[in-house]
Amino acid sequence: MKLSKIYSNKAFHNTEFNLGLNVIFADVKAKASPNSSHSIGKTKFIRLLDFLLLKKVVPKKHFLTSTKDNETNTLKFNGYEFYLELLLNSGSYLTIKRTVADSSKISMKLSESSVGGFEIPKSWDLESIGIEEAKEKLNEYLNFDFFKRNPGLDYRDTINYSLRIPDEGDYTDVFKLSKFTFDEKKWKTFMFSLLGFDSTAVAEKYDVEDEIKQKNKVIREQEEGFNINSNQKDEVEGFIQVLTKSKQERIQELDSLNFYNQDNKVIVELVDEIETKIGELNKHSYNLQFEVKKITESLRSDFSFDFELIKEVFGEVQLHFPDQLAKSYEELIEFNKQITVERKDLLKETLSKKTEELREVKLTLFNLNKEKEKFRDVIQDNSIIKKLKEYQNELIGLEYEIARHEAQLDSIKIIESKKSEIDRLSDELKVAVQKLSAIIDNTSSNPKYIRIRNYFSEFAQAILNYPAIISISKNNNNNVEYGYRVGETKKGDGNTYRKMLCVAFDLAILAEYTGESYFKFVYHDDVFSNQENKIRIRLLNLIKEYCTKYNIQYILSIIKDDLPRDENDNPIMFTEDEIIMELHDKDNSGKLFKTSF
Repeated sequence: MKLSKIYSNKAFHNTEFNLGLNVIFADVKAKASPNSSHSIGKTKFIRLLDFLLLKKVVPKKHFLTSTKDNETNTLKFNGYEFYLELLLNSGSYLTIKRTVADSSKISMKLSESSVGGFEIPKSWDLESIGIEEAKEKLNEYLNFDFFKRNPGLDYRDTINYSLRIPDEGDYTDVFKLSKFTFDEKKWKTFMFSLLGFDSTAVAEKYDVEDEIKQKNKVIREQEEGFNINSNQKDEVEGFIQVLTKSKQERIQELDSLNFYNQDNKVIVELVDEIETKIGELNKHSYNLQFEVKKITESLRSDFSFDFELIKEVFGEVQLHFPDQLAKSYEELIEFNKQITVERKDLLKETLSKKTEELREVKLTLFNLNKEKEKFRDVIQDNSIIKKLKEYQNELIGLEYEIARHEAQLDSIKIIESKKSEIDRLSDELKVAVQKLSAIIDNTSSNPKYIRIRNYFSEFAQAILNYPAIISISKNNNNNVEYGYRVGETKKGDGNTYRKMLCVAFDLAILAEYTGESYFKFVYHDDVFSNQENKIRIRLLNLIKEYCTKYNIQYILSIIKDDLPRDENDNPIMFTEDEIIMELHDKDNSGKLFKTSF
């Protein structure tokens, strides 16, 4: 896929791209501040391209949705519509429309030929669809082979290597861009696949480790929540046995009391029915108090609970877990940007229900105890009443203690189960580590990786005049690590050399993937700045050769002062055909949007 055209319905430097080298040339005043080149829109241009390639934007952090008119205090770009025409690898052209006023709605038009000039399509194949649906459709239109092999990824996951921006830290690391939202597992798995390896070896190890972490989390919660550990199983069972024996003794003593020949039905109702209910409700009350405590703690914390895991725990200890909460959790996965707010809302809803249920249980207990008092009138002997009360209070206390220890015993059983599962997973982890080690120890057998490494070394040598390599290894946690080195020096640690290594890496990837459906363009913003003149000359020579040899569209932005210079110290100018946009700060006509901000 290459860029074909970008244009707007309002004042803008409408631009048609070359299929090879493309230069955005900026002529700024010699004594201007370092930020002057940015004020004319040089870097805004690459951010606009990213916007049209369906980057999600945070309103107050993107220049299109945050820049205000000083006079009206309204958004400067309200009313702007932007259009990006892509040349697909199939030979067809795809036009993408995105507006500033409603940036979440996208329109698309597929054509067999490029639009005439900068003509806005009169009709759309897909009109005002949501951005997530639009990304899925664009992924289908692009039809990249790499993503067919890696169904969990899409074009947005690798496009950052084709749009490097200094202000966003894109030249700080060859492999991992600072703006990645990937977690360690996703980006390391993705990079492993990009370099030509079977990424399941990396993914399996992380998956097993994640399972082990989840099991250990359950164990910690059980130990902390019930103040217990698995070594106390026999001790807890002993307490239950002793308490149960005491309970039976109290029941027998209650049964033996003679309420002056009152109807046995009264005794049964008082002792058997009421006290049994009180005992069951005390156990239920204890469990509800534990649930309320855990949910309250979750609401105070900033991290998210794994509700599926909590549901599993609650299920194993036979506590009620609402179906609605489980359903809400599945929805949270799809709306991960709102996970914290929605999660707390659900927790609050659950807390409210549990609190209300606990209140009802306590009210029921109160009524049962009140009902028990009505039997005083039928019992004439005050000493028997006193004794009955003592036995009743003791029985209530015993029921509560038995319920508490039974909950502890259930917790111990869960802990034992999780430890058994961890033992099994530990064996699986060893196998996963061995599988990953076998791949890392035999990288020379992977032709794709060898070619990428050779390309990287070739391009780095051509630019820096130093040999350079990329490498993979295992760290102390047996996870894959990606590294690079420039000869036997530490030059790769410097910002200027690291930028060139990033360039070499991007070019190496595109060179390797040129034979399949993949990105066919790369845009390096400010790539010539702060470089030695010899490096600038070598980089320019490589770019021109590279575009032709590998059929790659290369886009660069450069200010006049950064032009490479010949042996007579004269600037080496680009041709008129190579320069697709000229910006300057003489007046507004030289600015990207032909206006000042």
